[in-house]
Amino acid sequence: MSLRTQHHIGRPLRGLLLTAILPLSTVHAEPAQAASAEVLDLDPFVVTGTRTSQRLSEVPVRTELLTVDEIKLHTPRTLADVVEFVTGVRVENNCQNCNFSQIRLLGLEGAYSQILVDGQPMVSSVAAVYAVEQIPAALIDRVEVVKGGGSALYGPGSIGGVVNLISRTPTTTGGHAQFVLSSMKGTNVSSKSPDIGFSAGVQGDFVWNAQRDAMVVWVQRDRELPVDLTDDGYSEIGYKELTAAGLRYKHTFTGIQAAITLDYSHTYEDRRGGNHLELPPHEADVAEATKTTRDALSVNWDHTLSENFDYRLTVAGAKTDRDSYYGAGRDPNAYGNSENPLYIYDAQFNHHLASHLLSWGGQFHEETLEDTQPAYSRQTDATYRNTGVFVQDQWKFAPDWELVAGARYDHNNQIEDNVTSPRASLRWSATEIMTLRAGYSTGFRAPQVFDEDLHITQVAGGGQIIKNAPDLAEESARSFTFGSEWSWIAGGATWMAEANVFHTRVTDSFVLEEDTAQSTANESVLVRRNGSGSKIYGAEINIGAAWGDAFRIQLGYVEQRSRYDEAIAPLEGTSTTRIQRTPDRYGILSIDSALPVWALRLFVGTKYTGPMEVPHAAPDPADIPSDYPFAYVSENLIETSPSFLVFDINLSRTFEFASASGRHRDLVVRLGVKNLTDDRQKDFDQGEFRDSGYVYGPRFPRTFFLSTELDF
Repeated sequence: MSLRTQHHIGRPLRGLLLTAILPLSTVHAEPAQAASAEVLDLDPFVVTGTRTSQRLSEVPVRTELLTVDEIKLHTPRTLADVVEFVTGVRVENNCQNCNFSQIRLLGLEGAYSQILVDGQPMVSSVAAVYAVEQIPAALIDRVEVVKGGGSALYGPGSIGGVVNLISRTPTTTGGHAQFVLSSMKGTNVSSKSPDIGFSAGVQGDFVWNAQRDAMVVWVQRDRELPVDLTDDGYSEIGYKELTAAGLRYKHTFTGIQAAITLDYSHTYEDRRGGNHLELPPHEADVAEATKTTRDALSVNWDHTLSENFDYRLTVAGAKTDRDSYYGAGRDPNAYGNSENPLYIYDAQFNHHLASHLLSWGGQFHEETLEDTQPAYSRQTDATYRNTGVFVQDQWKFAPDWELVAGARYDHNNQIEDNVTSPRASLRWSATEIMTLRAGYSTGFRAPQVFDEDLHITQVAGGGQIIKNAPDLAEESARSFTFGSEWSWIAGGATWMAEANVFHTRVTDSFVLEEDTAQSTANESVLVRRNGSGSKIYGAEINIGAAWGDAFRIQLGYVEQRSRYDEAIAPLEGTSTTRIQRTPDRYGILSIDSALPVWALRLFVGTKYTGPMEVPHAAPDPADIPSDYPFAYVSENLIETSPSFLVFDINLSRTFEFASASGRHRDLVVRLGVKNLTDDRQKDFDQGEFRDSGYVYGPRFPRTFFLSTELDF
């Protein structure tokens, strides 16, 4: 929930409704005489639900907002850290060596959702493998999350929803700088790195020409240490060094009510895990190493021709180039390369007709994948294209009712028949304090080489790779959501509550099962095939309250079930109907409070993850040396993880300085610890023959940090 203060009196409660409970922002304490005149401004503008700017309380498509102040509150480095305190969103680590991560929305794995940058699907199949840790926090001004398909304006693959990263357009000249030092529990296994991690970023804002021109330039540099948590000489947290830079330039043509916006970003990441990190990868017993370069460019043209008509045109592209090594046993042939250019063309036209907003347009999305991994006999040269057209009507058919109904029609070069996907959302402001929303959406996921396929997990001294079955058909999905939201003032506090239920039905589900017939001594093969179907359903609740700036609390909880219709075998000799790595329950709790001493503020964030099933691959006993010093499982297993409760705590103080021009400059000093109790997985596999994919629970051990932020 965005609980931000504004000097404003008497705003109607309906305008204060918010559709999510998200992290609470740190706000400077106001003078006592002003505090009594404050109420909470909970109704900012959002754009993701319908790709048009609307008040959050009025948008029919349920949208959750994370503001820049909320993002800064827990000192994130990348997108993975930014969204950790959003109810219904889980960020999980999927590899013990290189720690590639994914974002799950309401139980659906990452490939079922889209990561958007300013409304465009700029994250391609190759980039998505590590993208959540390669998108720097410096790029993000706010995040908008839509769960479920919701709107016809987004692609067919947005079954789980979309996470839209909004870049910032400055309104005044200034800047921001941040520097963070961190120390993580565990043994640094790299002699090349000091025992301290860091993140540093600078952002400059420039506005001129009577605010017709605005530009922001940013750069961020991070280093995360390779950490051994089991004292076996192999990393559980991989080495990561990220350098990213970019700019956004916007020029407004005031005479014709138009604007052109250009965005460019460049990212380079060096990532390595395993042992002997000081040696070349092929001289280590186990190594997963990637060097990724990504350049992205987009140009947007927004034009309002009249009060009744406006349109937007977008041309965008990105190119990802990755050199990789996934190998064990000092294999000199385990080097590979992936190249992945992406092109996007998008047009949307909006007609404002009395009580209707009619939107229509089209999108063309193409990406090419050239991937070579000689050690695993993998050679991919494929092009994936999707052309879609859409129409959507947003209709305010009564004072308190609004309906968004539309459909998209997609042609995908990987499937035979074109697909029509209807979608609809309904909002009813039932009372002054309550709003109801309902949604229905359909979509599909076409066969292709997906992001996780390009990562080769090291298991028992060999590689574990993923291949598609020759007859793999597309998945189809339909999703229902229903929710109610309340907002009221009582006891000197603003209160909010939300309850939502969801149900997603997937037919011809993609399932991964081990195929021993294709496996060799150097690799075990998981084949993606069509299963009978699956369902993901449950409920989430959000509750929050704020007593001005003095104290704020918010709670989010999800209870869900994720099941296949028929049992599958993730590993040979196993059987389960549960979707792997998906807990039945998880939640968050956060507190933001002004303390009565030294003008300090306290943030406490808690993340709960319930038990879940995790596949655990066993090595072949014949491959294990007689003097192997580490324990290992003797057969493939489906393990059930314990539950976890993680506490993040930090204290901050803001120092205000006035410049000669009268402009305020704020220095924020923050000291904190993440995962205070060090609650994490304790049964990692060890040594060269470990299953590096047997990973679950919190991403990091106990980590202390010191952060300084300067606004100027």
